[in-house]
Amino acid sequence: MISPIVKKAINGPRLNEDRDPIVWNPPGIFETRVGDFIRVVNRQFDLNIDGYASLHRWSVTEIGPFWHTLFETSGLIYDGDLSPVVESERLWPRPQWFSNVRINYAENMLKNRTSAPAIIYYSEHQPVQTITFSGLSDQVAQLSDWMRRSGIGIGDVVAGFVPNCPETLVVMLAAAAVGAVWTSCSPDSGTQFAVDRFNQTVPKLLVVVDGYVYDDKIFTIGDKIQELRDGLPTLKSTLIISRIPGTILDDNLVFYHSIVSSANAVPELVFERLSFSHPLYILYSSGTTGKPKCLVHSAGGSLLQHIKEHRLQCDLRPLDRLMYYTTTSWMMWNWLVSGLASDITVVLFEGKPDPAVVWEFVRTAGVTAFGTSASWISLCQKTKVGPTDAQVASITLLMSTGSALLRDHFDYIYSEVKSDIQVSSISGGTDIVSCFALGGPVPVRRGRLQCAGLGMAVEVWDDNAQRVFGVQGELVCTQPFPCMPVYFLNDPNSEKYHSAYFERFDGFWTHGDSAIQYEDGSLEIVGRSDSTIKHHGVRVGTGDLYNVLEGIAAIRDSLVVGRRVGDDEDIVVFLVLKAGEALDSTLKREIRLALTAQSPWFKPDAVFEVTDIPVTTNGKKSEILVKNLLNGVPITNLSVIKNPGCLSEYQEIAKQMADADALKRNRSDRKEMAGPRP
Repeated sequence: MISPIVKKAINGPRLNEDRDPIVWNPPGIFETRVGDFIRVVNRQFDLNIDGYASLHRWSVTEIGPFWHTLFETSGLIYDGDLSPVVESERLWPRPQWFSNVRINYAENMLKNRTSAPAIIYYSEHQPVQTITFSGLSDQVAQLSDWMRRSGIGIGDVVAGFVPNCPETLVVMLAAAAVGAVWTSCSPDSGTQFAVDRFNQTVPKLLVVVDGYVYDDKIFTIGDKIQELRDGLPTLKSTLIISRIPGTILDDNLVFYHSIVSSANAVPELVFERLSFSHPLYILYSSGTTGKPKCLVHSAGGSLLQHIKEHRLQCDLRPLDRLMYYTTTSWMMWNWLVSGLASDITVVLFEGKPDPAVVWEFVRTAGVTAFGTSASWISLCQKTKVGPTDAQVASITLLMSTGSALLRDHFDYIYSEVKSDIQVSSISGGTDIVSCFALGGPVPVRRGRLQCAGLGMAVEVWDDNAQRVFGVQGELVCTQPFPCMPVYFLNDPNSEKYHSAYFERFDGFWTHGDSAIQYEDGSLEIVGRSDSTIKHHGVRVGTGDLYNVLEGIAAIRDSLVVGRRVGDDEDIVVFLVLKAGEALDSTLKREIRLALTAQSPWFKPDAVFEVTDIPVTTNGKKSEILVKNLLNGVPITNLSVIKNPGCLSEYQEIAKQMADADALKRNRSDRKEMAGPRP
């Protein structure tokens, strides 16, 4: 437990508003969709809410009325009664939501049948494509009809080894229409990566693509497809989206475009209305020990949460154009495509995230809300490839997630991208297929997430389960919310589920993020709490160290982890240097001085040069994996790593450090055996 004096010493600068000034102010609250919602709440409950903070307090103290009002004003299509909203106000065991409601996710995504654009799609190998809402509905009607005739129905799993393209969205919506469950991985993933995930879900239908183009190179994946089919014995059919003619010749495959075609009749589009908690998606944890856990998310919970985030938190309106750079392996794909339920045009980008290409596509597609990651912002920053004024003229909201958006990133965006833009650093994840903290009609402060989401009772607790402000602690949620996973697969007694979120503080959701919450409602995500370093008794978040290392000119990329030494941890820094730079004594001194200038607790114990930083398939730095390597913890699931070849360097460094420890212990033992000098 850190003493209050130490906490103040470490975190005091964060309380200085000069460090985190306001860099963007929202319009008046009643000019936003949140303001429209406040008017409804005030009228219905005879209240006098006048801002986001008071609305948020009401939403987490009156959870039933809040979620009921949100559902009631959402325009969703459903059968049944909105009461009861939730059967219990306890988080665990997971309570049932809207138990008298029957709903279909796809029906609510496709209620718009107009000629307005539903999808705008870019890829490296074909012209930009636009699909209207009516055209999308016709395609889903054709494919869902084929699924029914092929025996795919309620509760069956449809697995997609597919890219971020319109066909993928059609397949997912068709699966949802018939009551099936969707799960997906990007085709650039390794076969074992996909088999480890899909095999646990017992899929009945596999949907694949025969190849993809990345960085102007064609990748055919016929061998991967066969390995995948061999590894999934429960398959009844394989549907292939053929994009590279002549690469797949197999009579056992069904070709997507033989079903979804303007030459074919369009049958009636039929939707299975099922329970609010009926499974919609299976997503996967990204751990490095054992097979990934399979998280089952509900149709109703995902839909209602995403509507809230798109409309109220992002202030998006019909025909806004929402783009998020993502693959189908990342939950941001699921979040992105739900925009259709709010009549938003979904912008899909498939290909290499070259900054010049992305910025130009943002212009041509007229993107109004653009989402990316901190690592991509760093890429723009380091390559000095920013947008022109014309390329970002349409954007009003820029979102970033995957890792913390550093203060330096905020400075770059406001100076080199656009000065009058809302920058929303957002955080949540696969666990809730949405966000705990994100944007809203409140000021943007440099380096911070704007606010906790409505209905999300987010707090930061110390080790004694006491709420704290301005100091680092554990991010928790104290009230239930409808997008909690319905269950984990292969977890009959819910032991994995309870262990994942409810062990640290019994009965309260502990997300695994180390965070700081401020009195004004803004937050800072310091890093994953299991990657936080306990250095000389003080909790050090890796985000703080990255913030410093980003500013050192010689460094291209970095990784910071803790290595156990008795009851303490050393700070170990790995660096990828720019061409022509060397990790000599001068650079080491510059790094040490830069880090200790922020806090004496940031002084590194070891610094190593490496050729690459291991990242997950979602692009996140693999701090936990490297931490485990250094601490002698076996790594059993390398399929989550995008670039596993670089790990040999880290294994060698871990061995060298272990050998040095052993030598030090032997010397100490010999000294003790020799006894004191006479």
